[in-house]
Amino acid sequence: MSAGPRLYLAGPDVFAPDALACGARMREICAGLGAVGLFPLDNDPPPPDLDPARMAHHIYRANIALMHGADGCVANLSPFRGPNADDGTAFELGWMIAAGKPVFGHVGDPRPLTARSALAGATDAQGRAVDADGWWVEDFGWPVNLMLVAGAEQNGGKVFVQSPDDAPMAAFRRAVKAAVRLFQEQQRFRDDP
Repeated sequence: MSAGPRLYLAGPDVFAPDALACGARMREICAGLGAVGLFPLDNDPPPPDLDPARMAHHIYRANIALMHGADGCVANLSPFRGPNADDGTAFELGWMIAAGKPVFGHVGDPRPLTARSALAGATDAQGRAVDADGWWVEDFGWPVNLMLVAGAEQNGGKVFVQSPDDAPMAAFRRAVKAAVRLFQEQQRFRDDP
């Protein structure tokens, strides 16, 4: 691990209009902080003649292989196409946790999940906040679902939240720094006689 930990950069950033530039910025930040960023679009592109189902399976297998080769994960858990984290990113986070690899999340929207999901002032019979369909919205004060936060913490990770006063990408930087620090501590522990 001489170049630093290899961190899979999960998130909906692959769908951004400037996805390749976004991945390059994240890899550059990782390198500056002592890590190697592995962006899903670093994979070889699928052959252009594949039908949509085969292309999807090709991308899936390539991303799983990239996660296999990673030491940990930094996941963008910001709301995507709604109030919650991207479902593909949530899958990747769960896969990494199940593989015993540490996950560090970053969230660009500091509001608790209830502030983004609950219908203003609406509650159920137990007094819990509900969404527009009357479904209960969990309220632990976290910006993402409890399974994402508690799951990240299970393997030594943490979810970092971007505050309105932060510089751009500050929560991402904090997540990468924390990942590098965890791997350095683990290395020191292994090196101790």
